[in-house]
Amino acid sequence: LGIGERNFAAKFLNKLQIKLGSESVTPDLMDLIEPHNVRELALEYWDELELIREQSSKPGATVIVDKMPDNYLYAGLIRSLFPRAPIISARRDPRDVALSCWFTQFRSIPWACDMGHIAQRLEQYFEIMRHWNNHLPGPFMQSHYEQLVAEQERQTRRLLDFVGLEYHSQCLDFHQSEYV
Repeated sequence: LGIGERNFAAKFLNKLQIKLGSESVTPDLMDLIEPHNVRELALEYWDELELIREQSSKPGATVIVDKMPDNYLYAGLIRSLFPRAPIISARRDPRDVALSCWFTQFRSIPWACDMGHIAQRLEQYFEIMRHWNNHLPGPFMQSHYEQLVAEQERQTRRLLDFVGLEYHSQCLDFHQSEYV
């Protein structure tokens, strides 16, 4: 079930910060976390996901996809809350990302309106992703947009296999689905 772009990870990191009485999110915050904090937060997060699933047109969905672009910042938190959740990092040529941001002019995203800031943001993304690739345990996959376009069926099968779903030929007709 695709739930669009939700800011759940950021929201729950802020909840954790408040629960632990920290004024900011710092590496020291992680030292304050106890197992019961993680369980409690994971259950709250899961309850919100369940509510969305129940209210959707697909209440029997077994996989929930949140495609929020900034989730890469919170991959460690997501993995802490849901250790077996598969995480997919979707990558695209940085030049295409920069042009897309520039031409779209997201007014609510200040860094996306300045080419210098866009370049800095992309560098930060690559640095953080290198960190997660080297240190994040559990199922983690890199998917490249250009490969998906060039080899749609092969890459779709690869993605579905990674999350434990069966391939159906309708997957290639995603643009005709009501769930896009």
